[in-house]
Order: sequence, then structure tokens, then C-alpha cells
Amino acid sequence: MIRTLASLGLTAGREDGLTGVWVGGAKVCAMGIKLSRWVSMHGLALNVSPRLDHFAHIVPCGIEDRRVTSLEELLPGAPPDLDTVRRLLLTHFCEVFGAAIETAKAEPSVLPSVLDAHVARSSFEVAPPTVLLPRAPSTA
Repeated sequence: MIRTLASLGLTAGREDGLTGVWVGGAKVCAMGIKLSRWVSMHGLALNVSPRLDHFAHIVPCGIEDRRVTSLEELLPGAPPDLDTVRRLLLTHFCEVFGAAIETAKAEPSVLPSVLDAHVARSSFEVAPPTVLLPRAPSTA
């Protein structure tokens, strides 16, 4: 995530004792992990262009004395679009973890009807499924 933000011209980093990625003392990316019954779940949320006023009604990640920011706020006039951010993030993820990207081909009809209904009511787009594969060792 820090590399992705750097490629957009932002200086990002970690904050001692806190999770996530920070720019200028404000949280731009939340990260989490949960272990339950021998199963791990993990994820991240990079704030590209959310409505930041919604964060005023909650205590994000339980951190009361820090604010939340977004790429749109940090890069006024030139925020990257979601596809650009997705491409950069996947590129840096693959570099760090030695993986390759393979995009799965699937017809929309194979999606569960519940997901179809949710997407129809939402203002976001669903990206094609992406599979991360270990990179083959170099023969050079």
C-alpha cells in the first residue's frame, strides 16, 4: 500500500501502535485480520473517494484522536480513478509477494442472484475476479 501511494506522489507510512497506512497524520487505508476457528480473514480498504463527512458519525477503527483522509482529498484536482489505483495496488502487491495476476473470465450470469441484486442497487462497479498466482522461478 505504501508503494502504491508513493507511485501517486504521496509520502505514506505506518504509525507506531496503530494499524493502517497514514499520510500526514491522517489514516488513508485501514487494514485488518481476524482469526476464528482456525480460519484467517484479512482485508484492506484504501479511501479513494469516499464521502469523508460520514466518518464524523463514527470512531474509525476505534481511534478517536486521528482523522481519516482520502486520495481525493490528498490529490485535489487530480485524484486517480479506481481502475488506476486497482492496477497500481495489484502491481505492487505482486512485486512484494512474488505473485502474478491472472484475470478470470466469467459471464455475469454465473454470479449469484443476491450479488446481482446488490450490484444493481449500488453505485460501485464490480471488477472481474482476479487470481493471484505464485510467480514461476526465473530461468535466466
